[in-house]
Amino acid sequence: AASARTLLSLAATGGTLLGAAYHFDMVRVGIGMYGGSPHEGAANVVQLDAPIVQVRSIDKGTCVGYGFTWQAQRPSRIATVSVGYADGVHRAIGSSS
Repeated sequence: AASARTLLSLAATGGTLLGAAYHFDMVRVGIGMYGGSPHEGAANVVQLDAPIVQVRSIDKGTCVGYGFTWQAQRPSRIATVSVGYADGVHRAIGSSS
């Protein structure tokens, strides 16, 4: 009868970049597939590119953003970038103060 062998998967992105000695039977690249770099030798593989669809001048004290979470500390020029939920960009990465 054949015996089943347990496969070892101990390396995520960091272990994958350390070399074959850390790979065991399988690796899980994880964040490395999206440009995350837990080690100096890692290179970004994706970048965000989106068009600016509007530019405005605003006064000091004007609040902008989802929930008006950013306030201009001086007269400023701001831009609206055409990127959002449908593109996989979550509000959680924006300003929260």
